[in-house]
Amino acid sequence: MILQKLAAAIRRQDWFQIVIEVLIVIVGIFLGLQVQAAYEERAERKQELVYLDNLRKDITVNIETVKILFDQREVTRKKLNEVAYYLSEVKPDIVLTKEHCTAIGESHRINNFARERQALLEIQSSGQIANFQNDQIRYLFSLYARSIYGLDDLIGEQNTRESLNEKYPEIIKIINNIRQEDVVTDQSLFSLYSGVEYKCDFTAIKENPSFHNDLMIIDTTYVFYLMRGHNQLMVMQELLEELDSELEVDS
Repeated sequence: MILQKLAAAIRRQDWFQIVIEVLIVIVGIFLGLQVQAAYEERAERKQELVYLDNLRKDITVNIETVKILFDQREVTRKKLNEVAYYLSEVKPDIVLTKEHCTAIGESHRINNFARERQALLEIQSSGQIANFQNDQIRYLFSLYARSIYGLDDLIGEQNTRESLNEKYPEIIKIINNIRQEDVVTDQSLFSLYSGVEYKCDFTAIKENPSFHNDLMIIDTTYVFYLMRGHNQLMVMQELLEELDSELEVDS
């Protein structure tokens, strides 16, 4: 209809009518594009909220896991540190116990505190992070991802090394190896390594300079590992607060 009126106006050379009809066409196209853009924006926002909600669920689980595992790993670190002090004779009066032996035997076992990663991987693979409207969430998400992959790198490097019980089997022996991986029902050292028991020859350990050096390296790595874990927890807690605000979740 509009094209017919426009053609008739051109034949009559009715320039005023021509301008009116052209403006109607332009306005119609503009409004159509605006409606389409608004529809696409609403669809993108809906999809963004789904990603954010999934991310929030993963982080909520990860925070609880970190709190439990971090406390357990801290027990191991303290025992390793006491052994290091004893061997360096900074605190020669320390009495080494079964708990110290377990810490030595399990000192090579470090893992990433953040285990739930499905939302992280989906957001990265989809490129959805670029469409997030909240700048702070984008920033914290990048820190969250770096904290996870940074720990992965540290763990990968640690896994290339021999464990102390593998390198020194004559002074650190496994006497029970019925392992239940990562039991987190309480915060004791043995709950984490349930079913694995070690026997240590502390006299031989003290007289072995090579063991001293290896233990110092592992003790330093473990401290660095826990520092990374603490940083990861701080980032996740801050990101969770921002997600709660964005999703209007009551704390």
